[in-house]
Amino acid sequence: MPLIKQLKVNSLDTTSKKLVLFLIDYKGDVDSWDIYFPEEVIQENIPQNPVKSQKLEEFKEDEISKWFLDLEEPEVFFPEIVEDTEKITLEVLENSENGIPLYVFEHICTRFNLNWHEDIEKCITP
Repeated sequence: MPLIKQLKVNSLDTTSKKLVLFLIDYKGDVDSWDIYFPEEVIQENIPQNPVKSQKLEEFKEDEISKWFLDLEEPEVFFPEIVEDTEKITLEVLENSENGIPLYVFEHICTRFNLNWHEDIEKCITP
């Protein structure tokens, strides 16, 4: 029995419960899966058909460098960035499998001893 049907059958109060499920395709094989992904997301297709999100692109060197330089007061969190942006940017690329977004953020946080929620999120949230 599909997961959605199981939840509907076994749940007493379905209006107060929500399930969000994300499948992450680390290998890039999603296009070879035998799964129907609708071209357009419409209410009638939810939750029966999965939604295929856009593929994440690797960050390029200039994007990482620009991100560091565009931070408001970069010297507060990244004092050495101001002095040698190119060196640190290349280090981030080398330690993130050439710019995979998750690994870029992980390396930046590790490299600068930062916590995502306490230090970074507040800088990028308007």
